[in-house]
Amino acid sequence: MSDTSAALVTFDVTKQALNGDGIVNLFNSVPQILDWWNYIPGVFIVKHFGSSIDITTNLYDAGLRSYLLVPIDPADVQGQLPPSSWNKLFKDMFVDDFDRVLAKHVERRTYREKSQARPSDD
Repeated sequence: MSDTSAALVTFDVTKQALNGDGIVNLFNSVPQILDWWNYIPGVFIVKHFGSSIDITTNLYDAGLRSYLLVPIDPADVQGQLPPSSWNKLFKDMFVDDFDRVLAKHVERRTYREKSQARPSDD
């Protein structure tokens, strides 16, 4: 397990007066944020070290006033997105956790397949 964590940060980009460069500058101004990912407007996953409290303090100090930060486990992330977005998220951002993430998804798929299997007519 790595010393980094992940969190979902969401805010209304239309009310925060942040354009593309503003968002980049915002996340770059928080020293604990190592990388971030965005596919859905206003929804970001950040890879960070330190506590969520440190992140929220620094986001506030950087000018973000209305947001939600929720710690997440990359292995529990689910959804329907294009393959290229998953590649960026898991192969680039969470490469340290990739084996654990992949194992958990294979475990889920195997469970789902077993639970959907029908008993034979023997």
